[in-house]
Amino acid sequence: MEFIVFSSGSKGNCSALKIKDEIILIDCGLRFNQLKQAFANNNLKLEKISNVIITHEHTDHILGLKTLTNNLKNVTVLLTKGTFIAYTEKAKHIISNHKFVCPHNKLALAGLEFDFFPTMHDARESMGFTIEHNDKKFSYLTDCGNINEHILNKVKGSSHLAVESNYCPEMLANGHYPEFLKQRVAGDYGHLSNYQTANLLQKVKDGLQHVCLMHLSENNNNPTIAHNICKKALNKDTILHVASQNNGSEPFTIY
Repeated sequence: MEFIVFSSGSKGNCSALKIKDEIILIDCGLRFNQLKQAFANNNLKLEKISNVIITHEHTDHILGLKTLTNNLKNVTVLLTKGTFIAYTEKAKHIISNHKFVCPHNKLALAGLEFDFFPTMHDARESMGFTIEHNDKKFSYLTDCGNINEHILNKVKGSSHLAVESNYCPEMLANGHYPEFLKQRVAGDYGHLSNYQTANLLQKVKDGLQHVCLMHLSENNNNPTIAHNICKKALNKDTILHVASQNNGSEPFTIY
């Protein structure tokens, strides 16, 4: 299994898990032409997409979903009922081929067991997930304003982790965002700061082999700052990746 980030940030989020000959897309915040180019750049074929996991209904996670499902009829969209309702209201589009996911349950996909969990974000019913295979565990957690005990326990034991590190508090405080938006970003149902992410990494660092920092704000963060803060929280042998809006991140193998 391989994890690939095509784009990560407030303008669009889209990643993938390549499992043998199958691809599971994680969010679809890229336009279809952008996604086609991203797949070509990574020597991947769109027809290998079997499922799309939609973590929540915000535009930077669903922008290309309507066009994708219109072009790839066999793709199943996996999302919570709350996200489905919110997406339908927002996009004025009903996803015909979908399956509801309960964020407290597990689901078999591509021969693996996906364990979904709720996240703390200002969306209708947002979620992250973990996958375990033998001695490997991959966790995916973005768009989350705070780490509660339930989320922490889900992420513990990960060998590979994709986690949000959205903003630098100093840059956010001194930036041009209006006050209500600053409060939204930094609130319990907004996004994780570099320090919050580092605190999480400190608690789950044992056994971590790869970490990918996701959803960095172009206005309120800096890749070097995020990298340096989070690197200090990790064991020395853990490889730290930083995903970007335009270039995503280098793929890494989970098993």
